[in-house]
Formats: sequence, C-alpha cells, structure tokens
Amino acid sequence: MNKNLRYALFFVLALGLAACGGKDKATVDVAIGALVFEGDAAEFGTASLRAKASFNVDSLFKAQDASKVSKGELKFIKLKIDGAPNFDAIASITLQFTAADIKSVNVGSANNIAEGTTELTLELVDAPAIAAFFQAGNFEALIDLNLKDDMAEDKIKLIGNLAATLSLQ
Repeated sequence: MNKNLRYALFFVLALGLAACGGKDKATVDVAIGALVFEGDAAEFGTASLRAKASFNVDSLFKAQDASKVSKGELKFIKLKIDGAPNFDAIASITLQFTAADIKSVNVGSANNIAEGTTELTLELVDAPAIAAFFQAGNFEALIDLNLKDDMAEDKIKLIGNLAATLSLQ
C-alpha cells in the first residue's frame, strides 16, 4: 500500500474515532417548577429577585453523577405574577443563572410586555452555557425587572418554571 494512502487512511480513521468519542451517552428532559421570585419594589423603577433552584442531577441518571452533564439546552422559561392580575406594572424582565465559582449567564428576557399579560414566556438567549449550572447541582436564578413609573406595588412575587434538555457523556 502506498505510504501516503496509508497516512490518509490513518487520518480518516483518527477523525472518525475522535468524532465518536464526543458523542453523548444519554439525554433527558428535565423540569424545574415553582421557582418563587419575591422581593421589594426598589426605588428608581428596578427590582432584583432571586430564586434558588436546587437540582439533583444524580437522581435522574441513577449511576451517573452531575459532572457528566456535557450540554444543556433550555426549552422554555414561563413566569406568572402572584398577587397582581397581570404584568402591567413591569416594563421588561431579564433572567440569569448564577452560582458560586461559575460566571453568571443571561438565559432569557422579555421586553415590551403587552398590556394584560397574565403568563409570560421569556425569549431565550441563543445557546447560553448552562451545563455548568446543572453540573454544580445547585444554582440561583436571578430576575432583574424594569418597573413602570406607575408601579404602586411594594412587594413583587413571580412564580416561574423552566424546562431543559440535558446531555450526559
């Protein structure tokens, strides 16, 4: 066999093995419900609300552990307002994930919220790097609100739920 042909076949075989080695072993759809974001309406028309999202990946995958999560993709983030009939007092919303030793990442937002909206599905950020948050097992979801000037509420409470697809290696 020609020496160059042998090297070419070896190169193609090596590429094939590298491609197979990176394949995910399993995927699972997960849901986190009843995230409660609660806080005071601050001065200057802004508010930051936190909700802890404790999540045990190990229980989903039995013998696997959270460090095996290689990829995460959000499917949706939905919010309902509690104690008010709709989102009319809120101009815009930004949601991010944050955890110890992991850089915070924006995951969704809503701008120009239509009057009378009672349930809101956030627009997701394209491919945020969320796998590290699920690897950590525990993280916080932080909501920043821009409130309208006529906000009469002192307390704000939002109930959220999200769904994601996680891949394991």
